[in-house]
Amino acid sequence: MPSKDMNKQYILVVAEEYDLTADAVILELRKSGHSPIRFDPGNSPIKAGFSLPLPFSGKDGLLQTENRLVKLSSIKSVFWRIRHNSFAFRESYSYASAFRDVETNIGLDLLWSSLSCSWVNSPDYISGFGNIATQQKVANACGFSVPKTLITNQIEPLLAFLRACGGRAIYSPLSRSAMSDGAAPLGGAEFVSQCPLSSRIVDEHDIIGHDSAIEAAPCHFQEFTDAETFVHVVIVSNQIFAVETDCNDAVLPSMWKECSSSQTNFRACLFNETDAQRCRSFANRLELKYCVINFAKSSFGALTFLSCDSCGCCLALHLQHPEFNLISKLTNLLIA
Repeated sequence: MPSKDMNKQYILVVAEEYDLTADAVILELRKSGHSPIRFDPGNSPIKAGFSLPLPFSGKDGLLQTENRLVKLSSIKSVFWRIRHNSFAFRESYSYASAFRDVETNIGLDLLWSSLSCSWVNSPDYISGFGNIATQQKVANACGFSVPKTLITNQIEPLLAFLRACGGRAIYSPLSRSAMSDGAAPLGGAEFVSQCPLSSRIVDEHDIIGHDSAIEAAPCHFQEFTDAETFVHVVIVSNQIFAVETDCNDAVLPSMWKECSSSQTNFRACLFNETDAQRCRSFANRLELKYCVINFAKSSFGALTFLSCDSCGCCLALHLQHPEFNLISKLTNLLIA
C-alpha cells in the first residue's frame, strides 16, 4: 500500500533501473534519515500515476509510485539522472504504444515544470544545453580548445572535413544518448552497424560507398585529437575533482558512461587553477550543480574539450578515491 504520510518532504531520484550512482546516493540519503523516492520514466507503461491540477497554483498535484503517494509540493529536490524522457526504441512498435509513450512524455514534462524545488540538474539542460553545439560554444567562450566538428548527411562535405582533419575523425550517432543498449541508430549509417552505440575512428575508406546510408540521417563527426591521456573533471557545487585515464582508441570518452567501469584506473591528477576556473565557469553558464567534463590531454599538457555529461556516473571514481567523498557531496546538494 502507498504511504499515507503526505506531510513529509521528499527527495525524488529520477533514474534508470541500473544506475549505480543513483543507488549509492539513495543509500546515503537513507543513512542520513531521508526517504528518497525513485522513479524511472523510461518504463513503458510507466509504473506510476500522477494527478496534475492546473493552474499550478491551484490544488496540489499527486505522484504515486509503487510504494509512495506524495504531494508534488512535498518534493524538495530532484536528482535527475537521465538524459531524456524518451522511452527505449523497440523493434515492434505499434501506433497505440507510440501514441501512449508520446502522451506520457508530454504529461511528464508538464509534471516536471510544475515542481517548485531544487534540481541536480534541471532537465532543461538535457533538452537544451545538453547538445554538443551548445557545449562547444560555451567551452570555447570559457577559453578551452575545441575540436572541429561536423554534423552532416552529405558525402562531399564529409570527405572535405576528413581531409581537413588529416584523413580521420571520430564518428558517433547523434541519437546515442537517447537510446538503450542494443538499439540500432535511427536511420543509421551502415559503416557503424557493428558498433552503433560506440564512438569509433573512421577514415575516407569507411565512408566511400555508403552514400545512401549516410544521407538517410545526419551523422556526427569530430576531429581526432591525439592525446597522451584523458582527463575527467567532476564538478560538484563548484568543487573540482580531476582524474586521468589511459588513452584507448576503443573507448573514446565522448560519454563518461563508457569509461566509468570498475576496470578503469582513475588516477588523481593536479589541475591548474586557470583550467579549474574555466571548468567552474562552464558549469555555471549551463547552471549545472554536478557534471563530468572530459578532455584529451596532449604530451605537452594541453587540454582539448571533448564533452560534458550532466548525468555522468561517478561511482567507480568514488570507490577508487574515497577521499573525494563524491557521493556524500552529491547527497548534501539534495539535502540542502
